[in-house]
Amino acid sequence: MRFTNPIFSAFILVLLSSCKSNGEKAKDLVSHFLTETSDVHFNRKSMDYSIFTSDFKAVFDSSGYYPLKNSTLSIQSETDSMIVVISKGTATNVLGVEIEEQQEFRLKNIQGKWQIDNSNNFLVDHANFKFVGDVYEQLWDKEQSIALLQVQENVILEVVKSPEGFTFSDSRNGMLKLINNSEFDIRKLRISIEHFDSEGNSVNSDEEIVLDVIRKHGYRVINWFSKDCLNCYSQKFNIRFIEENE
Repeated sequence: MRFTNPIFSAFILVLLSSCKSNGEKAKDLVSHFLTETSDVHFNRKSMDYSIFTSDFKAVFDSSGYYPLKNSTLSIQSETDSMIVVISKGTATNVLGVEIEEQQEFRLKNIQGKWQIDNSNNFLVDHANFKFVGDVYEQLWDKEQSIALLQVQENVILEVVKSPEGFTFSDSRNGMLKLINNSEFDIRKLRISIEHFDSEGNSVNSDEEIVLDVIRKHGYRVINWFSKDCLNCYSQKFNIRFIEENE
């Protein structure tokens, strides 16, 4: 019978692990992460968040993601402080067709420990509007999240003209001003309009979609119109920056 010393076996495992290159360690970490998140029973609360930098943890926690099937990993670039791992696999598009996709993961060496700091084409884009041009599309997931937040904090809605309508009319109309103090040109912005009766009860809701481009540091004045509003006494306006199903 072969005799195995547990202490010696553990030593061998540690030795083998220490012999791995930084690139192999990075691929192992990404592989573990992708395997965990592709599990249908995956629970964020039970995962080991020490594999993330604090910045990426905040973005991942607030986002959905695209799991790829049959992914293979390779190293795109590597330095002593940063490694980019590529994941190539397949995904199913909105038409139900299986297509090839690629995702990237950037890892940082934080005090001798590799952590995922950013990803590309992995997290779901939650924007309920469109960024004009290709600048946004070229950003990685963390930077896209920052850009979305920057728009949310810097696009303002003002009432230019209070709602009008005849006393017994079932329609209301008014004028709004969208002020874009962000650093991005945007379009297809959605504005929700909720109508209330004289007692403050919600009686109707509507939506205006601003298809025109609103340039950065610019503004656009729009007219809105709602029907079926015989009992509409007051309104509440909101910009829907994020998809409702999120």
